Amino acid sequence: SAQDPGSPVKRWDDGPLSWDDFTLNSDSLSAVPFLDYDWLARPVTTKTGNLKVTRMQTESIMNPVSSRINPDHRTPYTLLCQQVVFNYVELCRRELQNKLDFDQAGSFVSKLSPLYHDKVDRFITKLYDETGMGQDTSMVRFFDAQVKEQLEEFPKDTPVSVFQKKDFGLGINVG
Repeated sequence: SAQDPGSPVKRWDDGPLSWDDFTLNSDSLSAVPFLDYDWLARPVTTKTGNLKVTRMQTESIMNPVSSRINPDHRTPYTLLCQQVVFNYVELCRRELQNKLDFDQAGSFVSKLSPLYHDKVDRFITKLYDETGMGQDTSMVRFFDAQVKEQLEEFPKDTPVSVFQKKDFGLGINVG
């Protein structure tokens, strides 16, 4: 798993994937590239004036040690296919973050995470089926553009409500 203690991780925010982010594995079972991804969630407290707000902050990560690729399948489109998967992981993180911002219960993360893992797994299956494991370059580019467009439409960080102290006021409604 990508969040084993002591394992190196690459964060989505660290930039695009490279072949250095994968372990080469020429076993016959490793014909399918494997991206070991996960989401980390930790409480982050911000202070504005006298108001402290704590929220669960998430980030997308992958584990380079347990993510693997067969050296015979290292093509630019195989790498792009893995980047599309990692971008989709980030898109799901943004959806997860949005839900967390409305329900700060810590157990909410553990309940939602499996649902989002299933969503990513279904996406990977569809991506591999429709791109012939990344061999259909036009379909890889199509998925890449589609996920990038969705990332642009979904903000990276959902805004958290900002509370401002106002002077005392009085309103009268005459009707």
